[in-house]
Amino acid sequence: MRISGKTILIAISVEAASMVATRLALKAYPNALIEVEMFRTVLRLLTAGLYWWLFRNTLKFKITTPLTPNRYQLFLALGLLFSVPVLVGNDRLSPVIATVFALTSIAVAVKEEVLFRGAMQGLLAERFGQIAAIAITSVFFTAWHLGVRPISFSVFMEIFLVSVILGRIYMRSGGLTAAIGVHAVYDAIYSFSPYFAHPYNRFVGIFILIYATLLTYNWATRGKAVSAPN
Repeated sequence: MRISGKTILIAISVEAASMVATRLALKAYPNALIEVEMFRTVLRLLTAGLYWWLFRNTLKFKITTPLTPNRYQLFLALGLLFSVPVLVGNDRLSPVIATVFALTSIAVAVKEEVLFRGAMQGLLAERFGQIAAIAITSVFFTAWHLGVRPISFSVFMEIFLVSVILGRIYMRSGGLTAAIGVHAVYDAIYSFSPYFAHPYNRFVGIFILIYATLLTYNWATRGKAVSAPN
């Protein structure tokens, strides 16, 4: 079902306002992490609900294609993906704040997957095909995180590659549930970092993510590929 330009404009405007509010809150209250995170969580849930309503005729959450073909490649790819925050994560949050961030990662995943994978990637795939849609969506997904995490080439590449993996999982599964789950677990693991006194260089994580991306691509390609939900 085709989405009107008005609907897209509303979503862009709401997301822009959400981005500004989030950045202002982080800048104004740098030491009130729990309170700011609660504010961001409410904002995420509200915007996720709005995006669901705007794109309700195109979004699909239920997995429509079995994930088990070539499942060992998928398991290895996910193992590598989840090892990255363990090896390179260095958030250094207090146990209480880390727990709050881990719990709110569910809201993060729901909002971002509905917007970027469900709406943006789905709409772009109809016009440009799946590969281009995943690449373009991942650029926007990465740019959205600038200002929340320190800007560097390694951080940019890490977020971009994670987005590509999530995009392939969404494409292959036919619904948002799997991508939301993987996204939430990845963020939750990051919340409790570092796991080592001296975390590995982020470029180690990038090399691991490249391998995980290739595995995910092969798994998605050899399995029963699905088109964007219509």
